[in-house]
Amino acid sequence: MLVVAALTAAGCGSSANAGEGTNDSATTGPMMVRVTLSDWQITMSRTSIPAGRRVSFIISNAGAVEHEMVLEPSGSDDQPYQLTGVDGTKFESEVESIHPGSTVSVTWQLPGKGRYQLACHVPGHFQRGMVSQFTVT
Repeated sequence: MLVVAALTAAGCGSSANAGEGTNDSATTGPMMVRVTLSDWQITMSRTSIPAGRRVSFIISNAGAVEHEMVLEPSGSDDQPYQLTGVDGTKFESEVESIHPGSTVSVTWQLPGKGRYQLACHVPGHFQRGMVSQFTVT
């Protein structure tokens, strides 16, 4: 519970806007994407997301060890985006220290159309296959 509070205080739980693009979420709300972290994979409830929508990632750790979730360009290796929160606070697009059995959520405005990935960069996890690709169209 303390971890969730710390993540929210760090800006990970707030809306963020990165890059250019329209944000039609005022009328449609954020798109929900469920993300399951397990030992050693990441699965997503959808792998295609429309551009210009805020996305609420609901992240559950179904594994036996601690994981993290990093949003980065497709093909990257631990290169999170720099996002700007609604209050102008800058932060990286990652959620750290997701303990086994816990669920956290984060809402971000994705940088724009293109290929992205969610990855876990806890030492050794990415190398064991903890990455999932998706497209913003």
